[in-house]
Amino acid sequence: MSAPKDAVIAYLLQHLLTEDDCTVFEETSKAFFKILNMKKQMDEFNHQLETRTDYESDEYSKIIEQVSELSEKYYSIEEINFDAEVEKTLLGLGFLRSDFNRSTKEFSGGWRMRIELAKILLQKPDLILLDEPTNHLDIESVQWLEDFLKNGSSGVIVISHDKAFVDNLTNRTIEVTMGRIYDYKTNYTHYLQLRKERREQQQKQFNDQQKEIADIQGFIDRFKGTYSKTSTSSIAREDA
Repeated sequence: MSAPKDAVIAYLLQHLLTEDDCTVFEETSKAFFKILNMKKQMDEFNHQLETRTDYESDEYSKIIEQVSELSEKYYSIEEINFDAEVEKTLLGLGFLRSDFNRSTKEFSGGWRMRIELAKILLQKPDLILLDEPTNHLDIESVQWLEDFLKNGSSGVIVISHDKAFVDNLTNRTIEVTMGRIYDYKTNYTHYLQLRKERREQQQKQFNDQQKEIADIQGFIDRFKGTYSKTSTSSIAREDA
């Protein structure tokens, strides 16, 4: 798989990485680690520029280049109210405000999976890879996730046995079978109906083809029999 250099691809791990020494809110806020770390690095570089006096040195020039590059990346990012985004996402995935300051170790695996999912969604990646994301969600949380993925993310690849979830997310279904690709501009359920109709049509075409082959073979067999009798009679008359 190839992707542009700056593309951000996030996926939901099956093995949880949440740390038990964090609260739910702290763990979820790690979604913004790269942005916050970028700001921290900028502050450190700016502090060095303010305190150093070797203005003509190569090292000083290098620091200027680094802080300029970081600043360009940092200020190109849409301004985010981190706390508000974390709160909105956690509430959407079924947490209560009273859960925010509880330790992650107090929650079951299913709820800890929701924390990991929240971190992925908050990163706003270019592509999200999700493997059975609805397994640990209630109906309200599934509906919230559907809305988020449809309206708040760039692209998503989902593996799911939840047909309703897949239907609500997709408007195109691609089938790869027997070395061929069939592209349907529709959701999964409608695709199943269209696939059934296509296979019935293919079966009918096959049956018609087999009947035509049988008819041709029958004609050939009858013609061969007639030709054989004609040839035998001709030979007998010549012998006479």
